Amino acid sequence: PPNPAAIAQCLPDVAKNVEKLLKLMPQLSVPIMVKGLLDVLIQTLVAMRSQLLSLQAQMKSVTRATARAAELGDKNLSAIAACAHGNVEQQARNLGQSLASLGRLVGLINLFLSMVGAPQVPLDELTAISGKTLDQAIAPLDAFVLTLKQVRKAVPVP
Repeated sequence: PPNPAAIAQCLPDVAKNVEKLLKLMPQLSVPIMVKGLLDVLIQTLVAMRSQLLSLQAQMKSVTRATARAAELGDKNLSAIAACAHGNVEQQARNLGQSLASLGRLVGLINLFLSMVGAPQVPLDELTAISGKTLDQAIAPLDAFVLTLKQVRKAVPVP
């Protein structure tokens, strides 16, 4: 007859392995994957928010330098400030393009959300951010991150 003590010792390992196997089943793996994708998207948007805030601070410094150059009548300082202004604008455009590219990821996430019966991420909130000035982009970005967090909570994980 089998040794009950030896069987009892193996049970914790069996439970761990069964848990790993269950995660491979689509009923479990798709919701877990969707939550992971939403986490990546949220973290990316939080990092973009930090970049926006940094660009806002840089633009304020450039604006002060431009005003000071005009006050002093310093053409060299004015040229440097204009160059810095152009750099900040280019960085903001690049950030906007990165944000726009996230639309494809949101579309993919929505496909998986529909498979698990969760609410979809509204793309209009993401597109509402594009075309905004640096000062106007923070509030819609924060609202979109909040929406993503709510959608993440609604993903059913058995």
